[in-house]
Amino acid sequence: MSKKPGALHGGLFVDSYSDVTVSNSAFSGNYASNYGGALYAYSSDLEVSDSTFVDNYGYYGAVYLQAMYGDDYFFRNSFCHNESEYGGSLYLNDVSSAYFGNNILQDNQANVLGGAMYAYNSDPSFLNNTFVENISSDDGGGHLYLDGSVTISSTNDIFAWAGDGDGIWTNGGTSYNIYYSDFWENNATHFDGQFTGVPATNYEVDPLFVDYTADGNCGNDDLHLSDSSTLIDAGHPSLLDEDGSTSDVGA
Repeated sequence: MSKKPGALHGGLFVDSYSDVTVSNSAFSGNYASNYGGALYAYSSDLEVSDSTFVDNYGYYGAVYLQAMYGDDYFFRNSFCHNESEYGGSLYLNDVSSAYFGNNILQDNQANVLGGAMYAYNSDPSFLNNTFVENISSDDGGGHLYLDGSVTISSTNDIFAWAGDGDGIWTNGGTSYNIYYSDFWENNATHFDGQFTGVPATNYEVDPLFVDYTADGNCGNDDLHLSDSSTLIDAGHPSLLDEDGSTSDVGA
């Protein structure tokens, strides 16, 4: 799906009290002067899986979620080279239950805050995602910027090589539950703002991807863990992979 230019939204608009599933879709080159260059969902119930979001621009996120009333799910998606002023890939505004699993968010940029995501008064939960080389030009949250009343849950995620901006910026009333996630070579520091320092029961090791170069090109990378990665079987011990072994860290 590609559409230029947009007004409030670029590619897809999900209106109030809708129940929408998006799968196996491609959002590329969409533009919005305001909310959600690729997708804008308002007061709805949304599930997005196995889709790609590439080269989209919205002032507030390539994907913008506002006042969602149900549980929202993003599984096995790829977000690459999206740009915004706030929330390079995603902007969450008053979203109480948003779940992100096995997504890759790479080389996204916010010209102000939140390279991969800006969350305001929202409670995002992350499981086995990979955040790599996201940038916040205003030095606020290269990967995540958390503002207002936010509770974040992160398990088995990778946050690595954030460009300008710290890895995760926490502001205001943020609380967190972060376990068995990895933080590596993020600009300046991994955490800043309300909290500093990586919480206990997490890692600070090179994830050792199969193939990765910090060249701004998502297409020539393989972000699976190589056989020598210490993050294999290093996830939460109560979570198992399909082969019955302890879960890995990352997407």
